Amino acid sequence: MKKRLASLFLALALCLSVPAFAAETADEIDPSLKLIAELIAGWDGSYELPNLDALSPEDRETVKALADAILLAREAQPKPETQPETQDEAAPGISFTDVPATHTFYKGVMYCAGKGVVNGYADGTFQPAKTITNGHFCAMLARAFYPDQISTYESDYIKTTYGAFGPAMRTLVSNGILNNTSLGKEYTNPALLSASINRYDMAQMMTSIMQAKGFAADASQKSAVQA
Repeated sequence: MKKRLASLFLALALCLSVPAFAAETADEIDPSLKLIAELIAGWDGSYELPNLDALSPEDRETVKALADAILLAREAQPKPETQPETQDEAAPGISFTDVPATHTFYKGVMYCAGKGVVNGYADGTFQPAKTITNGHFCAMLARAFYPDQISTYESDYIKTTYGAFGPAMRTLVSNGILNNTSLGKEYTNPALLSASINRYDMAQMMTSIMQAKGFAADASQKSAVQA
């Protein structure tokens, strides 16, 4: 109970920006619990979270109170004013006749177009309602996550041998992104590349990229989401 009250005092101090409070109260909190709370409050997915199940119920409450206090204190800090992103900032000189500024996904389309992740058709349209194919999705993933590598496959030989999506497919294959998908051994099949992508393959590819980039969820995080 003593530690629980101490954590609540600290939470109030942080949330209300009180400059000073009883030093002995803060000193009573186990430094290891403070560290765990800081790790939880600052978690960005790049490291594994501490296992709270190893703590006593009282210590878990203390950690949660501390983490909440840290997050609340950060939210209370004044945030710098930011200017809204404009079309020119997202994709200078790029526009599509069927994606007006009022379109639901205008900002997303323009941002990706500016980054070279997507492009439109020769007639100046983007056709946002068109069903996405395996080839299109793979091309977007390769351009978004492996832009330097995909450029090394941009050769006439690759395109002649493997088709227009050859550079993207070769890039994903070399990184293991197509493993456990229907494209794994059929990535040169024109009929499959022009077919609509299914949700399983889409999810599997994104999961593989997360693993390759070091952002895969661990077992406890997956269980928490399922619960």
